[in-house]
Amino acid sequence: MRGARTLLLCMVLLAVAACARIRVQPPDGFAEWKSGRFIPAKVCRAVSPEGIELVLWSVKNYPPQDLEFWKEALFSHLEEEGYLPAGEPVPFETKAAGVVRDGVLFEWVVGYGEEDYVYCTAIIPSKRRIAIVEAAGKYGIYTEYRDAILSSLETVTFR
Repeated sequence: MRGARTLLLCMVLLAVAACARIRVQPPDGFAEWKSGRFIPAKVCRAVSPEGIELVLWSVKNYPPQDLEFWKEALFSHLEEEGYLPAGEPVPFETKAAGVVRDGVLFEWVVGYGEEDYVYCTAIIPSKRRIAIVEAAGKYGIYTEYRDAILSSLETVTFR
């Protein structure tokens, strides 16, 4: 019984440590959203009053590749899925915790019913992990928060 409790405690601590690898300062106007459920893949979540959700999570950078490789892979994948680019990719740098990393943001237009939505994806690779930031919302509402989202990307940190 004691061994099972110790094993369970170790599993919980490892899961928490895995989730604490990356952080982002929520965009201005967004509130950090703490889900009642334990969702290990979704590290940071924030939501605007209108319902635009921003999610930061990470995956292994395996096989290890640089930003240019992952940029092309992401673009090709989403284009094949039918997403329409809403302009050129936006390069940016993270500037948090004294470490500068290059990243890129893609914005896509998606029609749904009579509305247009924007789906943005940003990637920031490190040697071992790739931070992925996603946000989506109605076109008009997303554009109101676009600058805040771009500023927020500069705060992504790897621990």
